[in-house]
Amino acid sequence: MILTIDIGNSYKKYCLFNDRKIIKSEKYNSHKKLEMLFKDKVKSIIISSVRREPSTQDSPWWQSSLRIKDLVKEGMLLSMPIDYDKGLGDDRAASAFYIFKKFKGRSLCLDTGTFTTADMISNKGFQGGYILPGLNLLAQSYTKGDLLNVEKISSKNSHFNPLPKDTRKAITEGLKYSYFAPLLLLIENTKPDQIIITGGNANLLKEFLTSHLDSVNLQSIDHLVHRGLHLIAEEIKK
Repeated sequence: MILTIDIGNSYKKYCLFNDRKIIKSEKYNSHKKLEMLFKDKVKSIIISSVRREPSTQDSPWWQSSLRIKDLVKEGMLLSMPIDYDKGLGDDRAASAFYIFKKFKGRSLCLDTGTFTTADMISNKGFQGGYILPGLNLLAQSYTKGDLLNVEKISSKNSHFNPLPKDTRKAITEGLKYSYFAPLLLLIENTKPDQIIITGGNANLLKEFLTSHLDSVNLQSIDHLVHRGLHLIAEEIKK
């Protein structure tokens, strides 16, 4: 079995793969507890981390782990070219690798996490991308004002409404425009063959884009970073 670990901006999460199937997936806090759970069960560990390297223990189990940072060399992640500087996040690289291997043409990857990343991957590899504030970060910006009530955006109210006539609706509509409109513009400018959506707000974003775009191939893939990590680990084993 292969254990994939994604240390993101907001939390840490693992997926346990048996062959190519995810059999367990959870958020976690303690690296020591994770080692106790899986030390005798997994053959390979591969880690994506957008933070400074965690103080994982000096145990041979942790030291044996694969790390995306160590696999990116001279503008390549294994067989995938990377047209980007050395600051490309592990999570973006792992997701891009999965798309590079599984899709043809120009793919726009929208990862809706703490930040929303919009990355272009083609047959030539990772081509570059954008980092935008995530939906929750945008909503939090309204907390700077007194007595501002922010309505949660869901599939029931994600569509754009006419000109607001009260403050609550003005905030809600402004939040939707702040989040959705830049992504629509990105899609218009990049003209992808397909759009791959992942992350915590994937379903919300897919539903919105489906209702606003014509003739675009939209796909939602859960655990995309972990699927990319697993594919990388498999390729290294060949």
